[in-house]
Amino acid sequence: MESTPKKHQTIQHVTFLVFLIFLVYVILKHLAFMHGALLGSLTLFILSIGSHKYLTIKKKWKKSYATVFILITTFLLILLPFYFTITFIVQQIQPLIENPEPIINGLKTINNYLASRFDVSLLSPEIMSKVGGMLQNYLPQILSSSLNVISNLLLIYFILWFMLNNIRPIEKWIKNNSPFKLKNTLFIYKEFGLSVKSNAIGVYILAIVQAIVAIVGYYIFGVQEALVWGLITGVASVIPIVGTMAIWMPLSIYSMATGDIGIGVGIFLYGLLIIGSSDNVFRFILQKKLAETHPLITIIGVLFGISFMGFWGLVYGPVIIILLITLYKIYLKEYVKTEDKI
Repeated sequence: MESTPKKHQTIQHVTFLVFLIFLVYVILKHLAFMHGALLGSLTLFILSIGSHKYLTIKKKWKKSYATVFILITTFLLILLPFYFTITFIVQQIQPLIENPEPIINGLKTINNYLASRFDVSLLSPEIMSKVGGMLQNYLPQILSSSLNVISNLLLIYFILWFMLNNIRPIEKWIKNNSPFKLKNTLFIYKEFGLSVKSNAIGVYILAIVQAIVAIVGYYIFGVQEALVWGLITGVASVIPIVGTMAIWMPLSIYSMATGDIGIGVGIFLYGLLIIGSSDNVFRFILQKKLAETHPLITIIGVLFGISFMGFWGLVYGPVIIILLITLYKIYLKEYVKTEDKI
C-alpha cells in the first residue's frame, strides 16, 4: 500500500529534475555569447580571491574598496598589456588582411626551396590557389575574435565585481550543495583553484617569456619586424604541440630560400635550442611551483579544451581533465571504499 505513494513521489522527483535541467540547458544555450566572459571572470576571480581575503581580513579594508583595487590592478597588469599587444599585432598585419599576396609569395618561395633542395613539395598548385581565399576569410575572423575578446572586458569586470563582493556566500553555497563530504568538497575546491591558477598564470608567463626570447633572437639574426614576429611567436606558444615552431620554422626556411643560409640556420638552431628549451624549462618550473601537473595532462587538456570552448580551453581544458581524475579518486574513496589516499 505504501509503495504507490513512494512511486508517485519518485516520478514527481524525476520530473522536477528533468524540468530543472531543461531550464538550465535553455538558459545556457541562449547565453552562449556570455560563456567567454563567464570563464574570464571566473579565472580572474580565482586568481584574486586570496588577495581580496588578505585585504578585507588582514588589512581590514571594506569589500568594495578591496574589489575596486583588485579590478584596477588586474586590468593594469593583465588585461591592458594583452589589449595593447593584440592591438599592435592587428595593426601590423592589417595590410596582410587587405592584401595577402606577400604571404602567398613567401609560401611559394619556401615551397620552391624545399622542392629544389630536398625534392619535397608541401604545397601543391591547387593548395596554393586556395591559400589566398583562406587568408582573406580567416584573417578577418582572427581580427574579429580579438575585438570580441576586448569587447567582453566590460562584461567580465561586471561579473567579477559581484563575485568578489560575494566570496563568502559563494563558498557557503558550494559547501552546502556539494554531493561529497566536507573534507572532499574542500579538496576539490582547492584542486580546482590550484589548477586554474597554474594554467592561467602559466599560459600568460610562458607567452611573455617566449616572446622576449624570440624578439632577442630575431634582432640578433636581423629579421625584419623582429618585434612583431617575436610577439606573434609568443602568442603562438599557446598552440598545442607545435607551439612557437609554427613561427620560427617558416622564418628559418624563408631566410634560407632567399639566400641567407647562415641566418636561416641560425634562426633554426636558436628556435630549436633556445626558444624551444625556454618553453620546457619555464613550464617545468611553473608546474612545480604552482601545481603538480603532468605535461601529458596539459597537452591532452589543451587539445580537448580548444575544440570544446575555444580560447579559454587553454586554461580550462587541463583543469577539466584534472577535475575528472580528482572526482574519480573521490568516487573510489566514498563509494567503492578503497584504502587509497587521494
